[in-house]
Amino acid sequence: MPYTVIDHTADIGIRITGVDIKNLFLEAGRAMVAEIGADTTSVEKNIIIDFIGYDYEDLLVVFLNGLLYEIQTRNFRVSGLNITSLNETNIRAVVKGTVSSAPLKKNIKAATYHNLAIIKLVNEYETTIIFDV
Repeated sequence: MPYTVIDHTADIGIRITGVDIKNLFLEAGRAMVAEIGADTTSVEKNIIIDFIGYDYEDLLVVFLNGLLYEIQTRNFRVSGLNITSLNETNIRAVVKGTVSSAPLKKNIKAATYHNLAIIKLVNEYETTIIFDV
């Protein structure tokens, strides 16, 4: 499993692993979508999201919060996520899904920088994201 939910007082914590940085970002996006119940099997629309950050950690938070914006503000439900370009300061992703007024199962205010670090292990990358609820 590429992510596990961890106990965190009054917030949601998710530990994510990926075989490389791109996969880590994908798994973080997928984990957040699954945890809040914003996933769907419908594909009616693709949206492109572009973000800029200072480094990979900042970019991960910006990316997750941008995806969260599409989910909460525009009622977008996600069936697929593909990162088309990624470097230390830029990310571009295609998000597949549909607009739906179906309620989310959890509400998240934002991904946070709390103790955020992307760590290179022997065969994978790992990070823990804390979401403010």
